[in-house]
Order: sequence, then C-alpha cells, then structure tokens
Amino acid sequence: MLAEGLDAAATDAEFPDQSLALMFACGHPAIDAAVRAPLILQVVLGLDAKTIASAFPTSPAAMGKRLGRAKDKIRQAGIPFSVPEREELPGRLDTVLDAIYAAFTEGWTDPGGTDVARRDRDNPRCSPNANG
Repeated sequence: MLAEGLDAAATDAEFPDQSLALMFACGHPAIDAAVRAPLILQVVLGLDAKTIASAFPTSPAAMGKRLGRAKDKIRQAGIPFSVPEREELPGRLDTVLDAIYAAFTEGWTDPGGTDVARRDRDNPRCSPNANG
C-alpha cells in the first residue's frame, strides 16, 4: 500500500498529504542521517527537543544541539527544502518511516489523553497542516 501511495504521489507530481511531502523533503541525503528523523519530528510535527530526545538515546540538550547544527548546515550549504523527485523517494523512505515510528511511539507516552498538545496532534483538524 505504501509503495502504491509513493507511485501515485510521484505520478501525480503531488503527495496525497502535505505532511508526507515535507517528511520526504527533510530526508535530504546531505543532512546527517542521525538527525533526519528528529528533524522531521521537529519541523513537520512541531515536537520540541525534549520530546524528540525521549524517542532516541540522547539527552534533550544534545538533541537540541544536533537539531541546531542540522539547521545551520541546511542554511549554510543551501540544501533545498523541496519535495524530491520520484527516483529519490526510495532513498529517503527509511528516514520517513523512522520518523513515523518515533512519532507513533511518542504518542503512547500519554495513554490517558490528558496532555492537550498530544491530544490535538492526534486530531487532523487541529494540525497546523490541516485543510479546511
């Protein structure tokens, strides 16, 4: 099903979901592989360094520094923040899946649904990328 979605997205030259397109954009190969998934979590999902660090074996301070260095490198190197071409999608898929898995896992940290920020993130209508 995922392969069909990627084929359809590449064929239509448009992703079925803007968030997915942004995830693939954050998976640029010039960005350090260890920070690609965390970058997706911050840029696309709006998670903070402390929350992201809980999904990876690192401290919040170290994660914040990694994300800052990655953003600096993107600016200094002029790495384009654009949706990749069809032939680039397979090379970025693992990064996107890592980020999705980390986001899913992070969602389990509030099983009672009492954290408003997490609850709103799970509601597509409350998402900053929601249509309508």
